[in-house]
Order: sequence, then structure tokens, then C-alpha cells
Amino acid sequence: MTRYLLLVLLCCWSWSYQAHGANDSNFTMPKLPANVRYFHDVPIGQVGNVQLYIDIAVPAQALATPAPAIVAIHGGGWRKGHKNKFASKIVNFAKRGYVAASLMYRLAPDHPFPAAVEDVKVGVRFLKAHAEQYGVNPNQIIALGSSAGGHLAAMLGATGNDDSFSTHGLWDDVDSSVMLAVTFSGPNAEFDSQFADQWSSITKFLGGKASSRPDIAKAAMPISYLDANDPPFFVVHGNADNIVPVSMGRTFVEGLKSAGVEHRYIEIEGGTHKLKQSAPQAQKQAYQQAWQMIEEVIAAQEE
Repeated sequence: MTRYLLLVLLCCWSWSYQAHGANDSNFTMPKLPANVRYFHDVPIGQVGNVQLYIDIAVPAQALATPAPAIVAIHGGGWRKGHKNKFASKIVNFAKRGYVAASLMYRLAPDHPFPAAVEDVKVGVRFLKAHAEQYGVNPNQIIALGSSAGGHLAAMLGATGNDDSFSTHGLWDDVDSSVMLAVTFSGPNAEFDSQFADQWSSITKFLGGKASSRPDIAKAAMPISYLDANDPPFFVVHGNADNIVPVSMGRTFVEGLKSAGVEHRYIEIEGGTHKLKQSAPQAQKQAYQQAWQMIEEVIAAQEE
């Protein structure tokens, strides 16, 4: 069976599954260009009583040559949000020639740390395990997220060589490393601060106040795992962030420097947590620079 025929069959299966998917959350299929295929609610596997799903958008050119992949991770304070939010976004990524996926993860407080980290890592492993099926280059996966999604993208970057989160028994013969992590407004450090103790999102994510569980607080921070073997990071934070203090971004960048990890940091003057509202032009420029770094990292690997 040719790869093209396999992809057509998968596409038909995906549309059939969409009609019966248990994870729709008011899903609306985005408008698809002729050269993009969309797979909605592809089942990854069962974790406890939760079925994990992934959405994948595939560009036609991935049929001929495996393409880099972008995994997008939604925010929402680890407590809310849905992978379906990124349906249009991953279609736009596919239009640029990337395989793109939106990852589901279990939400706090019902599923505190490390559940969300385990789930995004198994999403990456699933994509790598099915690389040929979806036309993915398994060595060229980029993690991208904002807010809590930025934290999880940073965890993917920082824990690629750490096996402590491979506890599902799902695709655990495949590694979850990524080649670049892009994190906007991410709470990537300072879970041990007084502020973190007062922030309900972190408290519910950790399953209690950080001060009462310092080991868990440390284990939940991307900064705790940084070392010289980590992939590059692209970090963006607004200096007027009213939800995730800019100090969390600055401290994380200092950690990147200390560990000798390649990175670029953009601090947006006057940017609040919602950069699109507070600094739309600066946010747009930051995304343009993120794309530039993505392309540079891919080109460097291919040399």
C-alpha cells in the first residue's frame, strides 16, 4: 500500500471517528485548503479512566518527504482549555509545510502534576511512533505553547533526556525529546516563591501549596531539569504580565544561561499576560522571530 493510499484511508477513518468522538467539546472543523488533511480525535490510549486524544493536520508535501512537526499545547492554568482551541492554528501551521498537532492533557485539580507533563510527553511519543503514517520527521519536532501551555512546552524541552515521566505504558519505547521549545508567558520557574503559594492555579496543579511540598514544586519546574544537552529555547514574556510575573521568565532565562542552553529571549515592553491584546504588534514580531529560529534550527540540523 502506498503512503498516499494509507493517508487517504486514515483521512476517511478520521472523519468517521469525528462523528463519534468523545472529546469534541463543541468542535468545528476549520476550513481546509486542498493540500491539508485534518485528523480529529485520534486516540492515543487510555490513562486510568481518561482517554487521551490528539488532533493532527498534515500538509500534502509530507507525503513525499517527511516534514518537521509542531506540537501546540493549550493554556488555561492547567485547569481548563481544550486541544480543539488550536484547530485553526494547526491548519495554518500545516499550510506552511509542517505537520502540526494539538495535544490533549489531563487537567487539575482532578489530575495534578505530573499528569499534564506525562500526557504531553506521550503525545510526542505517539507522533514519533506514527511518524511514517503522518509524514513526520521524528527528529524535527518543535513544542509550542503559551501560559500553562508554555510551561508544558518548556517541560518537553527540558526533560527530553529524563525518563521519570514515562509512566503510562504507552509508546514508552519511543523518546519524547524535541528539537526546540517555544514558550510564551510561561510559568517556568519560581514555584517555590511566596507568590506561587498564593496562586490558585499553581496550588491546584501541584495538589497543594508549594511551601508544603517543596520536592513536588521543584519537580514541576522546567528550570529544574536544564542541562547542556537540552535543545534550544525561544522565550517570550511581557514585562507587565499580570498573571505570570515576568520574574518567572527572567529567572528561567538565567537558568538557560547557567546551563549553557542556546536560547533567545524577548521581553515585551508593556506586555501583559494577553500579549495579543496589550502588545499586538510586538507579539506579531515575536512570532515572526520564533518562525525564524524554527527554520534556523531545522536548517542547522540538516547541514
